Amino acid sequence: HGALEAWQRVLILAAAGGVGHLAVQFASAYGAEVVVTASRDNHSFLHGLGASQMVDYHDADWPAQILAEGGPVDLVLDLVGGESGKAALACVRPGGRLVTVPTITAQQIKEAGAALGVEVLGMLVHPDHKQLTQMLMLLRQGEVQITVSGEFPLAEGALAHRAIEGGHVRGKLLLRMPAADGQPG
Repeated sequence: HGALEAWQRVLILAAAGGVGHLAVQFASAYGAEVVVTASRDNHSFLHGLGASQMVDYHDADWPAQILAEGGPVDLVLDLVGGESGKAALACVRPGGRLVTVPTITAQQIKEAGAALGVEVLGMLVHPDHKQLTQMLMLLRQGEVQITVSGEFPLAEGALAHRAIEGGHVRGKLLLRMPAADGQPG
């Protein structure tokens, strides 16, 4: 969706989360310069995954910090939406783009982008055999790792969902299905 080129700068919002920590690794493996927003506690984690510039999203002037430290970005992967997605538009170079995943605020961000002359694309996940094959290859080669921050029995799926909704989850949460014999799986 973002048409990222190997030499480009990409900004990933919510980079320490389940999708973000994988996006950092994929972009880095592809040869892009990776800029991220995350809490300070996650900066060393993200640096280890391939991010070269980390900015704390708690700082009100984070877009200005990104521009001052490395200049505008070619692509933003917005995994937050809302005001954060709109603020990230200030970081995009002329002719760049922003891909927003949170569909609830996608239209607001598209309108704000149009006013600034930035292309904004909404994104829904759809199966892509070629991309899935590339991802599996990176996983098998050890170039990408999945960070699992917690596991929940399937019966406690609502608790896992509340944890994700609360934010600040590093990596993925797993739901465990009971084994066929009824024992924990």
